[in-house]
Amino acid sequence: MPRLFCFGYSYTAKALARRLGRDPAGADWKIMATIRDEDEAGALRAGGVETCLFGSAASQVALEKASHI
Repeated sequence: MPRLFCFGYSYTAKALARRLGRDPAGADWKIMATIRDEDEAGALRAGGVETCLFGSAASQVALEKASHI
């Protein structure tokens, strides 16, 4: 499964994630994104995006798992 890692999850990352999800070839993409505040995480996780705090050990692990950045 391809894994996209986004530094932040703003306009461009959201647009790309939507496009990957609509494309039958992109239906199996896993999307991961950094956040600056845990308060942002709930809505993104509800939408299927894995989140981690920017600069955290978890973000390093997610980055290492990524097939695309």
